[in-house]
Amino acid sequence: MISPETVEAVKQYPDIVAIISDYVSLKRRGRNFIGLCPFHSEKTPSFTVSPEKKLFHCFGCQVSGDHIGFVMQIDNVSFAEAIRHIAGRMGITIIEKELTSEQAKQRSEREELQRLFYAVREAFSSFLEESTDVRDYLSSRGITWECASRFYLGYSPADFDLAEFLLAYGFPETLFANSGLFYQDGQGRFHSRFKKRLIFPVLDQQGRTVGFGGRILTDATDTAKYMNSEETPYFSKRRILFGLDQAKAAIREKDSVLLMEGYLDVMMSHQHGFQHAVGTMGTALTLEHIQLLKRYVHSVFLAMDQDEAGIRAMERSVELLRQHDMKVWVVKLDKKDPADVLQNFGAEHFQKLIDQAQPMWVFKLDLLAKGRKQIPIEEVPEMLVALLPIIQMEKDAVVRRNYIKNLADRLGIDEELIMVKLKKSSYNVRDRLVLSSMNKKHRYQKAEESLIYLMASDLTIRYQFLEMGSHSLFVTPILSTLVKIILNSEESDQKLIDSFGEEIHRQELSRILIEGEVQGVSITDQWQDYIQTLKSYDREQQVTALQERIEQLESSGHEEEATKLLQDLQSLIQHT
Repeated sequence: MISPETVEAVKQYPDIVAIISDYVSLKRRGRNFIGLCPFHSEKTPSFTVSPEKKLFHCFGCQVSGDHIGFVMQIDNVSFAEAIRHIAGRMGITIIEKELTSEQAKQRSEREELQRLFYAVREAFSSFLEESTDVRDYLSSRGITWECASRFYLGYSPADFDLAEFLLAYGFPETLFANSGLFYQDGQGRFHSRFKKRLIFPVLDQQGRTVGFGGRILTDATDTAKYMNSEETPYFSKRRILFGLDQAKAAIREKDSVLLMEGYLDVMMSHQHGFQHAVGTMGTALTLEHIQLLKRYVHSVFLAMDQDEAGIRAMERSVELLRQHDMKVWVVKLDKKDPADVLQNFGAEHFQKLIDQAQPMWVFKLDLLAKGRKQIPIEEVPEMLVALLPIIQMEKDAVVRRNYIKNLADRLGIDEELIMVKLKKSSYNVRDRLVLSSMNKKHRYQKAEESLIYLMASDLTIRYQFLEMGSHSLFVTPILSTLVKIILNSEESDQKLIDSFGEEIHRQELSRILIEGEVQGVSITDQWQDYIQTLKSYDREQQVTALQERIEQLESSGHEEEATKLLQDLQSLIQHT
């Protein structure tokens, strides 16, 4: 185990440019260095490295971090592996810390389980080779033997005693409980979870087998169609994407990921040349999945089952992805799932569907419209209820306004009616910010981010800001969270980032620090002016809210209440 001293020495290594230059050709531009981003395809350099802050940021794909995070992402390695790599490259002595007995036990068990999973995978694979019926089933589903071999497919016969096999192989029974491959009967005997099933080995992003999935080969309804390894400390579906180990290079090359649900969908996609496909293994998309994807890409194409349950899953996925600034499109399928489309129509047709991918609100509108070009006005209110929450997920004011215009055209109504609906459903000031003009939003966000830059870099400003108690003026959710973390810390710059518990917060502050460097934000910019911008913007939103409320009261005949609010409005306007 690497000692804390070695970790700290690597963290404090002063020359981030030397480390990143092993992977990226960098050229000096002012105080910083720039180059072509290694995480997405680009012709104009947008990848920036700050020697002073010891951070990098790409203005194209938004990936950010320090030199350790860079090595973790570019080489797809763990934190400890990145530390070892940098220490070896830079001549830093690696001091090993003696493991505690508990740590040594955990490492030994993990290594033993790796060997166990490999033995199980090979056994299941050999059974598949011997089973003509199962190979015929794969052929009927359009899966070639080459593809099955590439994904290490296997088969578990009904009469195969997995526990007996592993014991004979020399593995102790004490490993079985943490393998996730067994259940125990009342007498404590271990029985395989997988019987008479096609087996899908599940590999993590580093290509290590960590679990298995199994599918029945019939249409029986008295048993689950799919079954996975039991959740263990080493296998969690919410942290693993099926096929990522094989897809990561293509994801970077295409600068997008094709996100699916099932094992066969992913395999068929890879077989037909769509090697940037990964799957969630039948579970809902999670924050851990998104954090994993953001190491590689920021553009997602959802190609999921399009029955009622699948559409609900896509809506939840879009909401979560947009919350984390991922760009999302929905692939409209003309068969039940991607595997069926590929088997029936081939790769060229599937590529056309990807090329025609839509924002989620357009996809949902097409479903509601049921092929009709004109929507009866009586159905419009119900459609708006279904569609506006999806449009509200879009944070960019320009894109959002374009969506509203297009939706108004499709529904045959005035776009101002949609704006009113949006404002009513977003009465809270914090949720209405995105409805402001682009200039106001830009000015406001610039003030927020400039203040964060200054507070993260300068403890004096941080203390003054803390005394002013103005942190509640931050309304952009992730920036509001950052401010609270910063105000509770005594660290600055890189040490501050290292203290963050969430990767998304580390990346966001890294981005802000690099952009602040590039834009030349400084204390002489009169940082108090930024605070006044936040205050004035807050008042503007209150004025808008009061104006709308007064209009509602007047139109409904509540003139006395409206008059009282007019006094509040006049007072606010005088201070705006």
